[in-house]
Amino acid sequence: MELASDKESWYAYKSKALIKLGKYQECYDISIVAINTFDNFHYSNDIWFTRRIALSKKALGNTEEAIKELLKVSKKKKEWFILKELAELYKDAGNQDEAFRYAIQAVNSFGELEYKVDLLFLIGELLNEKKEDELAYKHFLLAKLIRINEMWSIPSKLSSALEKFSKNSTIT
Repeated sequence: MELASDKESWYAYKSKALIKLGKYQECYDISIVAINTFDNFHYSNDIWFTRRIALSKKALGNTEEAIKELLKVSKKKKEWFILKELAELYKDAGNQDEAFRYAIQAVNSFGELEYKVDLLFLIGELLNEKKEDELAYKHFLLAKLIRINEMWSIPSKLSSALEKFSKNSTIT
């Protein structure tokens, strides 16, 4: 097994750190340099650089380009969180049908449900927009129950979403 060079590893760690720090333009720039520097990548670094390029583009306000980049990534790597990110991008772009399609693919993909708690909230939002109140409520409630079970905090946006349903007593 061939290991990544120190230089490739440095680019990978640098771009990962920049995205976590919210330095999106720098992350985009360093990831582009990395993609153009190496012929062979290790540990799927080409996929992760492309994902960081997409996430940077999203943060910099270029949703359509971010979608194109993440679609490339999703063809090579079918991880649930990548499909979730695509769903979020499509939602931001106003394409609720594609957002819902990718969100459902994501929730049905391999991975522990407790890690998909934000995805469940996203599905709840999308169902709410489709006026599917009962299903939306159940997704919001499941997200809350998972958070309680894991002893995680309940975000105010989740509490607010559930409060709207408690005021509307048509949900049983």
